[in-house]
Amino acid sequence: LCCYKAVVSQFAPKQWLHITDHAYLAMVRQAFGLGLFEDSLKYFLTLLNSFTMSAKRVIVQVDREATYVKEFLYVVQNWTEKCCPPGEGNKAIDLQLPCIGQKFDVSLPGDLG
Repeated sequence: LCCYKAVVSQFAPKQWLHITDHAYLAMVRQAFGLGLFEDSLKYFLTLLNSFTMSAKRVIVQVDREATYVKEFLYVVQNWTEKCCPPGEGNKAIDLQLPCIGQKFDVSLPGDLG
């Protein structure tokens, strides 16, 4: 974990997106395995929030993105259970969603066209 933390900042400015993603995902998994749920969540938010970069949106494979989301939900579930005692109030997670376009419509089943 310390090795990845030491080098990840070297890759980000060079736009080596795949390597940076790999480093952050490794940090997520290692921090989680060590029981560092706050750190694991922080690294995951850095990874997922990087998807808001327009250059990056086109290179992330769908199956990889689905894996990220599943693992993120698992990390959040464990973080909530272990780091957020009941009655302490809700904690916010700063997850940014990428912009799809200037304008889009969402249709749900049963909507009239």
